[in-house]
Amino acid sequence: MRGWMQPTRHALGALLNEQKRYKEAKKVFEEDLKKWPANLWGMKGLSQSCKGLGEQDQMLKCEENLKFLTKRMDVPLKAACLCSNGVLVQEDKKKVSCCNEEKMV
Repeated sequence: MRGWMQPTRHALGALLNEQKRYKEAKKVFEEDLKKWPANLWGMKGLSQSCKGLGEQDQMLKCEENLKFLTKRMDVPLKAACLCSNGVLVQEDKKKVSCCNEEKMV
């Protein structure tokens, strides 16, 4: 049985989004989508980047594409990579969520 390689682009972009480095994340996801135009992970990341940058029109286009791409999914897609905890870095403290247990660190 062969393993499935996880592209590092998704992890990098998701982590950049978490750190509110939306401009850098957007570039990562745009490059990913040039290679794989129907990649739902890249599309989700681009949508989140555009939202963070206030680019409403492009974010809505991404969301429309995601509706089609995720139509048959049985698990909700919350971030561009499963390694992402989906929590944005905050100035004073960072809220970390793991295994349905929330902690402040």
